[in-house]
Amino acid sequence: MDSAVVAVITGFVASVVAAILVLFFQRTKEAKYNESLKRVELDLLRKSFETSIYNNNSKLLSDPARWKDVNHLLISQLESSLSEPDGDTKPVIYSSFLQNIGLGERDLFIERDLIFVLTPFHPRFQETYDVVHKIAKDVGMRALRGDEEHVSANLLRHVIKQLVKARVIVANIDGRSPNVFYELGIAHALGKEVILISNSIEEVPFDIRSNKLVIYKDVQQLSSLLKKELTRSLVKT
Repeated sequence: MDSAVVAVITGFVASVVAAILVLFFQRTKEAKYNESLKRVELDLLRKSFETSIYNNNSKLLSDPARWKDVNHLLISQLESSLSEPDGDTKPVIYSSFLQNIGLGERDLFIERDLIFVLTPFHPRFQETYDVVHKIAKDVGMRALRGDEEHVSANLLRHVIKQLVKARVIVANIDGRSPNVFYELGIAHALGKEVILISNSIEEVPFDIRSNKLVIYKDVQQLSSLLKKELTRSLVKT
C-alpha cells in the first residue's frame, strides 16, 4: 500500500480517536458537573426542608402547655436531676443501657479536656456555638458538637459516647429542640456536670432554679457568664 495512503488512513483514524476521546471527556466533565449541581440543589432543598420543619416545630411547641405535654417524661427527669444538691461529677457506671447502645467499658474513660455541646443543628444557633467553642478554648478545653465528626452508622450511639467521654456538658435549650432535651436527659442520668444556656427565660419551658442555668441577652454577656460558670464547673470536676 502506498505510504501516502497509509498516512492518510492513519491520520483519519487518529482524528476519529481524538474526537471520540474529546467527546468522552467532555461528557464525563458534563456528567460530573451535573452531579455536583444536583448535589448542590439537593443540599439547598434539604436545608429548606429542615428550616421549614424547624420553624413549624417551633410554632407547634411555642405554647408551654403543649410543649410540656409532648415532653413530660424529659421534664420530669430534668426537674428531678436539677433538684439534687450540687456535687462532684459521678463516674459513669457501665449499665445495660450503654451496653445495648453498643458502648464497651473502654468507652467510659473521661477526656478531661472535652466539653460536649448539645445544640439544635440550625444556622440560627451557630453564633452561640461559636461563643461556646471560643470560651472552651480560652480555658484550655475543646468543645465539640454531634455533627462535627463524620458518623457513618449510629448517630445516637456517637452522641451518647461523646456524652460519656465529656468532662462537662453545655446545653443550648433555645428553640426547645426535642433532640437536645432527650440528650440532656441522658446527660443528667449519666451524672454529668451540665450547664444550661438560654437567651431568654421565656425560652425555658419549665421552672428551673439552678445556678447552672446561664441566661444571657447577647453574645458578649454569654461569653462573660459562661466563662465564669464553666470555670466553676471545671474546678468541681
